[in-house]
Amino acid sequence: MNLTLAVYQSRDASGFRWTTLGLGPHTRGREGRSTVKLQRKLVDDLRTIIGELPVRELACFQFPRGIHLQRVRLELDFKRVHAGAETRRLSGVFPLILEPRWRTRGEEMTIAYHPLRQDEWFPIDPAESLEEQAKLFFTRAWVALEPDLLEELRSNGKDSLKALAFVAQPRTLLDELGKKKGPWDDLELKDKHGKKQQKPSAGTQVLHNLGANLTLQAAEGTLDTGMPRGPYREQLQLLLGGERRTPVLLVGAPGSGKRTLLKRFVAEQLEAEGFQTHRNLDKVTEVWTIAGKRIIAGMSYVGDWEQRCLKLLEDARGGRRILLVEDLHAFGRIGRSRDSDANLALFFQGALARGEITLVGTVTPEQLQRLESDAPSFAALFTQLHVRPTNADE
Repeated sequence: MNLTLAVYQSRDASGFRWTTLGLGPHTRGREGRSTVKLQRKLVDDLRTIIGELPVRELACFQFPRGIHLQRVRLELDFKRVHAGAETRRLSGVFPLILEPRWRTRGEEMTIAYHPLRQDEWFPIDPAESLEEQAKLFFTRAWVALEPDLLEELRSNGKDSLKALAFVAQPRTLLDELGKKKGPWDDLELKDKHGKKQQKPSAGTQVLHNLGANLTLQAAEGTLDTGMPRGPYREQLQLLLGGERRTPVLLVGAPGSGKRTLLKRFVAEQLEAEGFQTHRNLDKVTEVWTIAGKRIIAGMSYVGDWEQRCLKLLEDARGGRRILLVEDLHAFGRIGRSRDSDANLALFFQGALARGEITLVGTVTPEQLQRLESDAPSFAALFTQLHVRPTNADE
């Protein structure tokens, strides 16, 4: 289910602050220095909420039509209720969210509220000044607030309204009716150690622990992409940028710029898929960097790393994720033991041949020879792209 919400963004020297709008009791806020990380954390919070709500309460999780931000200058005088207390004054520019609501089925009205105090709102009378209505309302609503909190309500002119788009899986009507029990539902699956198996969670199961998301780094602007180099730029886009992706091996001497070429592809693919327009990480191709040694790390029993690889395959399937493997040249050996000849190349070969996953690697000519010697069938599945070292002009 594709959702788009309204978010109020404020910014100061310490970073950004995002607050959802129009969600009532489900309002959430996050603070941080990176808007991309803020988006990720806020989306995770909202997905958790959406997954627990009944279907009838999902109507508020859409961008309200006609909502907009308006800044107004207010002069507020707060008079103390007891005798002898001095009058406090607060002046400045304050943000107001103007949101259309339905008074009845056929009559619409507009309400106004401060984005950080959404429970306090008033209906706008078009015949009167918005500033005067806001002054009258907030003078009464904010009289008991502490001075520090009042200062946070001002606008510094750097705030804005943004759209937050993401994909979520809400409960269905069948979930609310209850699933009919099957004949095998009473059985509990256990692993070889006798522990009850956990159900897989939403999103990635093991990929977030095994690798790093290069696409997320590119969206944050922290990925070192280097300069574009032809013809490798066009060749990578042809092999990895379309709907049907081809496994690729970049072959070249150490320092020839193989990884930099791939990082450049990650940034350009993000731009090609319109991220700057929709700002939705769920709609772009993700490139993750992983290592075979990390896949089998801590796996002391036969079959343990195979179970982890099965979860990794589930994370990587579907065409939206590309795995950049740091030690692909060693896949023909990693996983072997005295008790088994199984290795990572043999495990991933079938899924790679069927096009279920896309692997990319960087190797030197010597490492390529080792891979072709250890796992010739696996190595034959890759399209080789030979990279020459950069010259002085480049």
